Amino acid sequence: MNRIATLALSLCFLFFVAPGNRTLVGIAAAQSPQAESPVQSRQSPGTLNISRVPVPRADQVAPPVMRNHRCHILPVQEGHGARVRGETPIRPDCDYRSEQAIKNFAATDLSFHGGPVMVAAQHTFMFLNCSLSCWGNPSEFLDDLFAGVNIPFIHVVDQYVNSTASGRYMTNGNIAVELNGTQPHTLSDSQLRALVLQGVRFLFSQGGGGGDNRMYSIFLPQGQNLCFDGKDSNLCYCPDNNCNGGSFFFCAFHGSFDATDAVGAPIHVIFQAMPYQDVPGCQVTNGPNGSHIDSTNNVLSHEIFETITDPDLNAWFRDTDGAEIGDICAWNLINPILLNGTSYAIQKEYSNQTHQCVSVPPTQMVLTKILVHPDTHHLRLFNLQIDGVTVRSNINSGSTVLNVAPGSHTVGETGGTSTSLSAFGTVIGGSCAANGTVTLTLGDTKACTITNFDHFGGCTAQRPICCEPGDGQNGCQKCMAVGQECQ
Repeated sequence: MNRIATLALSLCFLFFVAPGNRTLVGIAAAQSPQAESPVQSRQSPGTLNISRVPVPRADQVAPPVMRNHRCHILPVQEGHGARVRGETPIRPDCDYRSEQAIKNFAATDLSFHGGPVMVAAQHTFMFLNCSLSCWGNPSEFLDDLFAGVNIPFIHVVDQYVNSTASGRYMTNGNIAVELNGTQPHTLSDSQLRALVLQGVRFLFSQGGGGGDNRMYSIFLPQGQNLCFDGKDSNLCYCPDNNCNGGSFFFCAFHGSFDATDAVGAPIHVIFQAMPYQDVPGCQVTNGPNGSHIDSTNNVLSHEIFETITDPDLNAWFRDTDGAEIGDICAWNLINPILLNGTSYAIQKEYSNQTHQCVSVPPTQMVLTKILVHPDTHHLRLFNLQIDGVTVRSNINSGSTVLNVAPGSHTVGETGGTSTSLSAFGTVIGGSCAANGTVTLTLGDTKACTITNFDHFGGCTAQRPICCEPGDGQNGCQKCMAVGQECQ
């Protein structure tokens, strides 16, 4: 049976299997595309092999069963849409947060609420009734963003997903989906999710395609409006003011939902809803690529960063207002930013590490002090230095995270209060050379250790007096009890 017939049958005979419980920690194991899925070799970066899939009109078919929908909108810019009338952006019912923070930071920072993050993920494009060119170059842009070259902007998320590895995020260059079929002028968000699900079932005809390591962006053509369901039907992407009485409140949103895959098994789908962005209220002007391309890439960047750090609206957000990594910096542009050799105009993202909106992750050094064979009867203290400047005083253990300028640096130390370095052997290691030198590029994080071996330490409580101090990496060679004389 070919794919189109399979898809037609799935639309006529939808059935539901209750989703199982999801564990809201970590990252799901990767699910590979089915062997029969249309896979072709990629021709060049930013080039997609697009499969066209016929779909029925969304308001003329019964929607599939979809549960646990969560969403988070990007409101239109000040002075546009509903905000012209002074209306405060309203959050739809699916934009809710109930989890308590389990790890708090400064009041202005994002807090962690225990939900999953996307440590690594594959991104797939879906387009509705138009080809890739209708939105400029989003595929090339995501390739450049994920590459982390020139400006390693994507690594701003490292602090939230607890990984610094490169190449964790990638676009699916083998295949994208164009969903073809006349649609109502204004789609509802449930109809949009049904379209996403049809695309997933097409790509994974033997099941799967979901989890916390896959995300999908669905792009809507110019003139296609989008509103939320039910009592939120007035909350819309509606730049033409023709959406059944709704108001133009948002530019895009990201979200997730539970449904069943092509074979009826439970599936969790993570996606971004991307209406046409080159409209007043969502536009980026004066960028290097023109408003058509820059507007699309800016909002896509916003949604990608938020999807990675808060895919189900229960991971990283600010407790005071529910703002995510992109919201705090929305429309605060880096113009231009060089990503993988190409200039773009996209917004900054929020960094807990620097407590501000940033265009690049901080360049950081982690400096760790280790004391071996400590003399428990005499406090040994050290002053850690970078380039001859003391950065921590009178310590003998622990790690210090420091923001530094890109380039070459030298770590070292001096003796702290009542401590002479001549009583210690010292070894510098980690990312630092033995002489303490280290070179960091923009956005790097490198860890160095300074280990001191106390020549007078290592004696026991019964024999606490050191009569023969060691040398090098050795502690005391002869210990005596109190009251006994050293010979």
